[in-house]
Amino acid sequence: MKKISKRLFPILKTAWIVLACFFIFFAILFTSFRALTPLAKQYKVDVEKKLSSILGQTVHIQTMETSWYWFEPVLKLEKISIEGINHHALRIDKLLVGIDVFQSVAHWQIQPGGLHIQDVSLDIHQNENGWDINGVEFQTKNAIDFDALKPALAWIFAQEKITVKNVHALI
Repeated sequence: MKKISKRLFPILKTAWIVLACFFIFFAILFTSFRALTPLAKQYKVDVEKKLSSILGQTVHIQTMETSWYWFEPVLKLEKISIEGINHHALRIDKLLVGIDVFQSVAHWQIQPGGLHIQDVSLDIHQNENGWDINGVEFQTKNAIDFDALKPALAWIFAQEKITVKNVHALI
């Protein structure tokens, strides 16, 4: 019995040390992420520019905050308006974008987590070419250019979870 415990003790000790190092590493990682999230507010203008370049339309964000939901940092965007050429706007009251920390660390780049959209106001009207949504304009009136939308659609469909609440459509 003593021979077994003498052989087993070093293995258990090594396993405990590895497990302790694992927990310490992730504690430092999450503490660092939590400490750095308030700094994300200063990039509101950069986020507006990036979204405007992706959508090809002007995007305005009234407030941008960061928070945490369990182990996921969340970027909160409030009072978003997407303006087209004719200055009609698509309005979103609240947009929450989560970042999957585990996948981001595994891939060494930011990976999306969840997407929560709340209180969207759509103004839909019919014209001679079909239907239009204010704030959503396409380069060609007869067809949608899906090649231009591929990066935005890829990002949306890469979300782990998508929630849409309170969509108001005026037709």
